[in-house]
Amino acid sequence: MKLNIYLKENPYLLLLITSIFLVNVVAFLPIAIQDRQEIVVLGISFNNFLWIIPISLTCLCILYLGINNFLYSKTLSCTHVLITTITAFLLFILLYIGIHPSHFTTKNHEFIGISIQILFFTFVLGQLILLANIALGIKRKFKTH
Repeated sequence: MKLNIYLKENPYLLLLITSIFLVNVVAFLPIAIQDRQEIVVLGISFNNFLWIIPISLTCLCILYLGINNFLYSKTLSCTHVLITTITAFLLFILLYIGIHPSHFTTKNHEFIGISIQILFFTFVLGQLILLANIALGIKRKFKTH
């Protein structure tokens, strides 16, 4: 109950919770994937690529701590946090599915690729919502002074 109220006041903490969850998943992933040393994603080894998502979520949470006074709307913040969290989870899941192909994914590899592209576009759109929230907040703050 208290966590729900605290998340309504500070929605960016959902980014930190998601990051902690994904760090635990990445830490225990070597048990599930034995031969991931040879996998390369976007020119980066898969071991390093998996850490990018939780680290970026943690950096966004830290950014929110610094810019919380400049934000225009809590609704835009909640929208950004939800879009970022959901797409991070889905990207993580699709990366795992792409690494461990099943019969469905080997037949429909284009579907996985298109899904990752759509999720990446959605992730970028979420970050643009954050930039708009910051810009509108700074504009409002300087307009009142």
